[in-house]
Amino acid sequence: MSGIFISYRREDAAGHAARLFDRLAGPWSVQGKVTGLEQVSVPAGKFHAIKVEVYGNRNADVTQASAGSVAVRSKIVVWFAPEVKRIVKHTRDTFAPNGNDLSKDIYELVEYKLN
Repeated sequence: MSGIFISYRREDAAGHAARLFDRLAGPWSVQGKVTGLEQVSVPAGKFHAIKVEVYGNRNADVTQASAGSVAVRSKIVVWFAPEVKRIVKHTRDTFAPNGNDLSKDIYELVEYKLN
C-alpha cells in the first residue's frame, strides 16, 4: 500500500486524481512516522508541536514521462501545532545516493491569525 493519499471529491475528476496519484507514487518509496511532541521556535512564536518525519527514495527513471530523473533520497520533517491548526515548521533535505547533500529547505511560520 502506498503512503500517498489524494482525496478529490468531484466525481467528474476521479480519473485525473488517479493519474496524479500514479505520477506521484510511481518512482517514490515513502515511509513516515510521528516521532513525538516537541517545542519548536519559529518567527511566529514558540509552539508545542507534533513532529512527523517522512523518508523517501526515488529510483532513477528514464521513461518518457520522467526523462532525466535521477535517484535521490529525501527527508522531510514537519511540526504541526494543534493550537494554531497548522504546520509551523517544515524542513526538506535531499541527498544523492552517495550521501552528498543536494538541497536543503526550511519553511517557518512567520505570523498567523486564528478566527
